[in-house]
Amino acid sequence: MSAETISTETKRPSLLKSIASGCMGNVLEWFDYGLYGYFAVIISAEFFTSDDPIVGLILSFLVFGTGFIVRPIGGIIAGAYADKHGRVKALTITIMLMGVCTMLMGCLPTYEQVGILAPILLTVLRLVQGLATGGEFGSALTFISEFSNGRNKSFLVSWQPFSVGVGMLLGSATGLILSSCLSQPDLYAWGWRIPFICGILIAIYGVYLRKHIPDSPEFEKMQQEKKAT
Repeated sequence: MSAETISTETKRPSLLKSIASGCMGNVLEWFDYGLYGYFAVIISAEFFTSDDPIVGLILSFLVFGTGFIVRPIGGIIAGAYADKHGRVKALTITIMLMGVCTMLMGCLPTYEQVGILAPILLTVLRLVQGLATGGEFGSALTFISEFSNGRNKSFLVSWQPFSVGVGMLLGSATGLILSSCLSQPDLYAWGWRIPFICGILIAIYGVYLRKHIPDSPEFEKMQQEKKAT
């Protein structure tokens, strides 16, 4: 068996794990977005005060949109960090931030409990989530693509948009199940919080995967070239 064949065989597990770990952050991101969209009416009632429920709903979606504003900044920061310290380290940080923000969403006090501080805290979480998400997407795409053999790059990176649908489906399905199983008072009181808190489990699994895979061959090659110069 040639050295090239042996190298290919040893890289296969890393390739499979790299796809799974690279997509895990995307699944968490869109799981969170799916939940937020499904429970937007409840979130607007819990965190915003208004005589018109439509106004409260608009405010909740405005806060949701703040995360998209800071995404480019997160992409630049995480991209620079990943080039210097490695894709795995960057992706571990981003998925941890995303997981913590998702969990804290389920722990936030309501407007009735702390007043104007409630929507402020919600906005801060969405901003941090947006920064982490912006860094996650680009870094994960780069990480996965750098495991390609030159012929399968498009196929490998196609798993990223696929994971968008998986995350959104999980979030929406979770919302549907809870809405079907719980009464409206229970759903408003505590039921909507459960899936956000459980989102940390996806992040923990993602961190576990990323801690047990090497950096991409392309990045390691870049590091060796830097040392040689």
